[in-house]
Amino acid sequence: MDFLYQIQKKSPLIHMISNYVTATDTANALLAIGASPVMSDDPLEVEEVTSIADALVLNMGTFSPAHAEAMFLAGKKAKSMGKSVILDPVGVGISRLRREAVKRILEEIGPDIVKGNFSEMAFLAGEESRSRGVDVSEEDARKDGLSIALKVYQKWGCVAAVTGKTDIVVFQNKAVEIYNGHPALKKMTGTGCITGGIIGAFLCIEDAFSAAVHGLMLVGLCGEKGYEKAGYLGSGSFHRAFMDALSDWTAEELEKRGKISEIRL
Repeated sequence: MDFLYQIQKKSPLIHMISNYVTATDTANALLAIGASPVMSDDPLEVEEVTSIADALVLNMGTFSPAHAEAMFLAGKKAKSMGKSVILDPVGVGISRLRREAVKRILEEIGPDIVKGNFSEMAFLAGEESRSRGVDVSEEDARKDGLSIALKVYQKWGCVAAVTGKTDIVVFQNKAVEIYNGHPALKKMTGTGCITGGIIGAFLCIEDAFSAAVHGLMLVGLCGEKGYEKAGYLGSGSFHRAFMDALSDWTAEELEKRGKISEIRL
C-alpha cells in the first residue's frame, strides 16, 4: 500500500467547494498527505480553477444558492475535461434547496463517487432513513448499509460509500467493508469532509473504487492512531493527534493495520 508515496510524488491539486466549518482542517489534511488544496467557491472563477485541478470535491456542509451554482459550473467543467468528481451530500434531506441541488448534480454531472452517512445515502437511494434502536444487531445494521449502497450504485451508477461504525463501498460487482476507525472520530467535526478531500487525492492515483476504500481506511486508521497517542487526554488533544497521524504512515503499517473485507454479493 504505497499510495501515500504516490500522492506525495504526484502532489495533485484538489479543488474543493467545501464548507466554512471544516475548510481549514480539510485543507491541512490534504497538505499532510502530500496533496495541494484549493478552496475556491465563487461562481465567477470556479470553472477556471477546476480546469487546472486534478480532481473536484463537492461538499454541501454549508450550502447556499451561490454554492449550488458554483458546484454546477465546476462539475460541468470537470466532466467536460475528463476530471473526477466526488459528491458529499451533507444534510441532503434537510431542505428543498439541498434536495434539488443534489438531484441536479447527480443527473447532470454524474459524480464518480458519492459518499455519505446512512441517512444521506438512504435519501439518495429513494428511501426514508430508518432510525435504528439499540436492540438492532450490528449484523442487521451492516445489511442495511450494504442494501443502501447497492441501491445508490444501481440508481446513479457511481461508486457508493456509506459511512458508519463500519464503512461499506460498492461498485459494479465489488463490495467491501472497512473496519478501521475509533468512536472518538464522532466527537470531532469535519472528519467526513476530510475523508472526501482525501478520497479526491486518491482518485488522482487510482480508480474510483480503490480511492474510496483507501481514503476511508486511512481516516479510520488515523482515528485509531490519534486516540492511541493522545485521544484519552481529551477532544483537543485527539484532534491534534489525528492530524499528526495523517502524515505518519509507512506502506508496511498500512498493510498490517488496514481492515478491509470483501463482501460477497
